[in-house]
Amino acid sequence: MPKEILQNGSQTTLSAAISSTSATSITVTTGSVFPSTGNFNLLVESEIMVCTARSSNTLTVVRGQEGTTPATHASGLPITMILTQGTLQRYGRDNDPFFDSSRPAFASIVDANGNPLTLSSFTAVNTGNGVEASDQNGTIVLAYPALASAAWNTNAYVRPQPSTPYSVVAGFRMIMATGPLANNSEYLWPGICFRNSSNSNLFLCSLVPYNYVWEFRADWMANDTSGVEENLVSQRAMYWIGDTIWMKGTNDGANITWYLSHDGINWVQMGQWSATAYFTPNEVGFFASNYDVSTGAIVTLVHWDGA
Repeated sequence: MPKEILQNGSQTTLSAAISSTSATSITVTTGSVFPSTGNFNLLVESEIMVCTARSSNTLTVVRGQEGTTPATHASGLPITMILTQGTLQRYGRDNDPFFDSSRPAFASIVDANGNPLTLSSFTAVNTGNGVEASDQNGTIVLAYPALASAAWNTNAYVRPQPSTPYSVVAGFRMIMATGPLANNSEYLWPGICFRNSSNSNLFLCSLVPYNYVWEFRADWMANDTSGVEENLVSQRAMYWIGDTIWMKGTNDGANITWYLSHDGINWVQMGQWSATAYFTPNEVGFFASNYDVSTGAIVTLVHWDGA
């Protein structure tokens, strides 16, 4: 089937009655208001049709689409090009092979109730070293300047955690001019974090490009504004993860569990800790860390859901 064509403000009238429920050729008063080729959807009274071709004022149509019933229609009735549920589904499948799957959506940053979130919905923690954070096209972008040699920077953005049990899913994309394959001393990594607002303790779960592979890493910071990260565990995770890094963190009140995914659908558990082993969190969020990145870097949060 040809790709769906979308166009605004296309409406005219029938120049002749549609006297048969099986008619597949109809004539309109001004055909030029419609696209010159199909496919696009039309509405006449309550019937949806798909136009597959147009020749001047003559339209070739498929009748009774998307659960509507073919009917006869009088001359002079309005005929309108419309956007339908089926249009959106077809258009999505045409442009995204994962559309209609259970994969999380890009440019979708929402709370547990599906309400949209922006950068202002999060509280910034430790935003030093000149990081620039901004909302861009439904995502949150963290732009890092070049760092001095051996400089370390961690920036977290948190919000109150929901009642346990809960889970959050985050999707990240990132870029840096150098990295573990070009310069094995410069690193950039994003992740999900848990924080206690009263004592500034921060627990970080992330995926780090290190020693030419991706490594899973968990860190604890006793002071999130000036403390040094204490590495709790570091292990090789996977050699290739795709262009988006998918992570999931859960807190059931007893344990914090952290997962990785290559597609946001299928999850592998990477680690689990007592939810009170280091502190009792009351906030959850995302973060990014960079070390010795001499050329600057960008981390983009493309998906957030659950808190």
